[in-house]
Amino acid sequence: MTLNFKSILSKENILFVLFLILFMYISIYGDWHYDEAWTYRDVSNNSVLDLLSYDKFKFANNHLFNSMYFRFLQFFDIKALFVYRFISLGAFFLFYFGSIKILGYYKINYLFVIFLILAPYFFYFSVGRGYALAIGAFVNSFYYLLQYIDSKKVKYEYGIVLMGILSCLSIFSFVYIFVSILIVYSFFKLKHIKSIHTIILFLLSICSLFYVYYLGKIVNDFDHYIPGGDSLFINGTISSLISDFTLFVDFEEYSFQNIIKVILVLTIIAPFFFLRRFLSSIEFKKDLIPLLLIILSFMLMIIASKFTTAKYPLNRAVFYIHFLLIFSFIIFFVKYVKLFILPLILIASLSIVFISLTIIDYKNATKIELIKSTNQANLYIISHDPTFFISNDFNGFNKKGIVMNRESDEIKKMIALDSSFTKYLICKEIDLKVFNNKLQLIKKGRSKYNLYKL
Repeated sequence: MTLNFKSILSKENILFVLFLILFMYISIYGDWHYDEAWTYRDVSNNSVLDLLSYDKFKFANNHLFNSMYFRFLQFFDIKALFVYRFISLGAFFLFYFGSIKILGYYKINYLFVIFLILAPYFFYFSVGRGYALAIGAFVNSFYYLLQYIDSKKVKYEYGIVLMGILSCLSIFSFVYIFVSILIVYSFFKLKHIKSIHTIILFLLSICSLFYVYYLGKIVNDFDHYIPGGDSLFINGTISSLISDFTLFVDFEEYSFQNIIKVILVLTIIAPFFFLRRFLSSIEFKKDLIPLLLIILSFMLMIIASKFTTAKYPLNRAVFYIHFLLIFSFIIFFVKYVKLFILPLILIASLSIVFISLTIIDYKNATKIELIKSTNQANLYIISHDPTFFISNDFNGFNKKGIVMNRESDEIKKMIALDSSFTKYLICKEIDLKVFNNKLQLIKKGRSKYNLYKL
C-alpha cells in the first residue's frame, strides 16, 4: 500500500489544516471559559455512573461525553487547559469533512465550507464543551441521510442513527433534529421495513430518545439558568436566530443593526422570487431537505412545549438550524441565483466580527493584569453573572487562593468580617456599603465588570 501524496495535499485538506491550526491557537492561548470551569468543578466529585444518571450534576452544563472526558483527565491529575479541549478539536474533523461531503453531494464547490465554518458555532471548536461534538455528529447524520435516500444501503442507516444518537447525547436539544432526520429517513424506509437491521436501529433510537427525555426532565426541573424561551417567535428560537445573525456586532448605533436585519429579511424572502425556476429543477426535492428538517424541528419544539412544558431552545442549543439555514442559502444562491452571494458574504462578515470580539473578550487586558498582580495573594471573586469567570495564568481554576462563586452572599459575609486577606474583587454589581466603602475603583474593562482594590 502506497501513500497518495496528491490526495493528502489536496486543497480540501490544506484548508482543513489551516482552520485546525487557528482553532488550536485559540484553544492553547484562550482563557478558561466560564462553562468549562463550571464543568471542571462539578464533575470532580462525580463517578461515571453519577454523570450518566445526572444524580449530582443536574444542570444543562453536564454535556455527557465532555463531562466524562473531563472526569477522565482529572483522574490522571491533568491540569493543562488545552488537553481539556481535545474533543472539540477532534469534532472539527467530523464537522469539516462531513460538510465537504454534503457540498460534494449537492455538486457545490468545497470552498463554500468557509461559510459554514464562519457561523456562530465557530468558537465552540476550540473550547471544552459538548457543542462541537453535537454539531459535528449532526452534520454526518445529515450526510448519511442524503446518501441513504439515493442508495438505500444499510451502512448509511447505521450512520444516520449512530451519529444522530451521538449528537443528541452530546447536547440534549439536538434531539429535535435527530427526530426530524428519523422522520425523513422513515419515509424512505417504508418499502424496506422488514429487516433485522430495522429492529436494531429502532431499539437503539427509541432507547436513546427515552434516555434524553428522562435526563431532559431532570435538567428542566433543576436548572433555572437553562437558556430557553416560552415562545417560538417572541423571545424564543426564531428571535434568537435573528439576533445571532444581527447582534453579533456590538455597536451603539442601533440603526446599523436595523439595516442588517432588513437585509437579512430580504435574504430570506429572496428565494421565493425564484420559486418557479427552483420547482422546475429535477433536483428540487433534494434541495428542499434542509428546509424540511428546519420545519420539522420547529414542529417538534411546539409539540414538546405543549405536551412536556419544555422550553424553546435558544442560540447555541439550535446550532443545527444555523447550519441548515446557511446551507439552504448556499443552495439557493449558488445553484439557482448564481451571482447573488451578498447574503453569504454578509453572514460571513458578521461572523468574522463576532469571532474577533470573542477573541478580544478572552484576552481581556484587565483580567490579565489582575492575574499577574495577584499570583501570591488570596483572591476572591464575586460575580452576579454566571457568564463571568477568571483564572490564574490561564491554568488556574484549581489553584489555591482562587474562589469562584456565583452565589456571592457567603463571600460578602466573610469579607465584611475580615477584609485583610482579600486583595482584589471583581464584580458586575456590588453593594459598597457591605464593605464600609473601603473599595477604590481602579479600572473598568470592556466586559463591563468593575475591578476594585481594597
